Amino acid sequence: MDALVGTATVRGPGLGEAPTLIVDAVRGGGVLLGRDGEQAVRDAFRMWRVAHLPGVLRPDSPTPPQGKEMLRAYAHALESLVLDG
Repeated sequence: MDALVGTATVRGPGLGEAPTLIVDAVRGGGVLLGRDGEQAVRDAFRMWRVAHLPGVLRPDSPTPPQGKEMLRAYAHALESLVLDG
């Protein structure tokens, strides 16, 4: 999920379409591994949100402010698709 979100922030189709594409890709990967696709998406999102996102959003992170804003926006969009949807 980290690679998909990172790529989407740089070269993706934008916040309107990319979060759905990310969820679909992770779901498909989970199914290929023999897991329930929806659970795989939830697990991958939670792990990404806890393991990768905080380090990038830290004040001392070298990520530029506009990059941090994009990652926050993607995190919120993904959360609404994965956990609320």
